[in-house]
Amino acid sequence: KVAPDNNPVYSLMKAINIPVIGNGGIESLDDGYRYCNDLDGFYIGQATFGNPWIFVGEKPKLFRERLPVIINHADYLIQHKLAYLNEDSFIFRAFLYFALWNIIALFIYFNSMKHDKNGDIKILERLRYFCMSPMGVFFFISLTFAGLDWQMSLDPHWYSTMYGVYTFAGAFLAFLAFLTFTIIRLQDQGYLKDIVSIEHFHDLGKYLFAFTVFYCYIAGAQFYFIWYSNIPEETIWYLHRWVGSWKAISVLLIVGKFFIPFFILIFRGSKRNIRLLQVMTIWVLFMHYIDINFIIMPTVHKQDFYFGIYDLITMLSFALIFIGGFKYITSRSNLVPLNDTELVHSINHRNH
Repeated sequence: KVAPDNNPVYSLMKAINIPVIGNGGIESLDDGYRYCNDLDGFYIGQATFGNPWIFVGEKPKLFRERLPVIINHADYLIQHKLAYLNEDSFIFRAFLYFALWNIIALFIYFNSMKHDKNGDIKILERLRYFCMSPMGVFFFISLTFAGLDWQMSLDPHWYSTMYGVYTFAGAFLAFLAFLTFTIIRLQDQGYLKDIVSIEHFHDLGKYLFAFTVFYCYIAGAQFYFIWYSNIPEETIWYLHRWVGSWKAISVLLIVGKFFIPFFILIFRGSKRNIRLLQVMTIWVLFMHYIDINFIIMPTVHKQDFYFGIYDLITMLSFALIFIGGFKYITSRSNLVPLNDTELVHSINHRNH
């Protein structure tokens, strides 16, 4: 190891009247005192990665001697998040999320019903510009923070600036799969026969393909950035998912959530094959459930994938509540926007 030459720095220090801090070539406190003793101070950079004991001198040999340093470091990170990650604010934000989502759903539902009755063009314009309205912006913001609260905060020491987009992309992909499956089932029961054609299923297949790629791009980018920077506080999230049977789940997600949908839906014929498209929607929803399990459950079952009776009951209960509510609302409403001026153009839509 070659000691840094700080003589030019000392010369600079004598010529100016501001503090001069040293940096570089410092791998221990002794190095700092040795190389930068005549400076106003020194920084320790890369030598701290994976070695917080550098600030207390020699690394303790026994784990019980290292533990106080580890706890203090962890507590320091948590203390800076306590204003956000505490029980009262968590419950308050959850209340806001559900209140906002119900307001948005009721706004869309009642305006749509009202437009079916009177055909007021202003109502239709209000619905069309929903995504560009403040309400639409609040929806995307709330979805982002819901992902941070309910998923990312399970490991409060870990964070990702891409997690909001990651949450949205996964949720929208699952929505597209559910929408496509629902329309196919409605047609099987005799509804929407002259409204939804193979051209519309072709478009839905395009959306499924596009958001499969987009979701995996976001998930992959998050992984690559963390892998490339190789910072212990960030890599630990993936290391927890590369042990025991979680390693197999990680590989399954790569194959099942990207490669299988990608190489099936990439072809035009696949998007126009209704039965194959129906199978793919079920597959996408199944893989999304596995993905959610992959995100959440390693914080509880740290070594192996686990699916117990409570998981099954919880999943089926929420699914039945949602499907029951969905069926009840659709049974009381028109499945087609009766007075929409674009309805004729939509029915006659063709892919080229």
